[in-house]
Amino acid sequence: MPGLKWVIFFCVLTLLTAIMTTTYIHEIRRISALSAMVDLKMETLVRKSRDVQRYREQIDFYSTPGGVERLAREEFNLAYPGEKVYHIVIVSNDHLSEGNR
Repeated sequence: MPGLKWVIFFCVLTLLTAIMTTTYIHEIRRISALSAMVDLKMETLVRKSRDVQRYREQIDFYSTPGGVERLAREEFNLAYPGEKVYHIVIVSNDHLSEGNR
């Protein structure tokens, strides 16, 4: 029969092992959650960087004479003097399109 000292020693050793294992598992889960959060933030950063790049390209385009001309034509319906503008109107006898309105 083992002595009382050995029983206490193995109980303390088992308790310390359980505490360390629980702490280790908790830290692994925390690291996993933080990694997921970093991945999410990285996706957001990449998306925002693409948006910024697209906005810079639009600014560069609309800073050119061709960009200003396109903006004036599309947004403000402007045209050069003497230029003919054609508006195409589609007329449909399809009754289904009227029912979907």
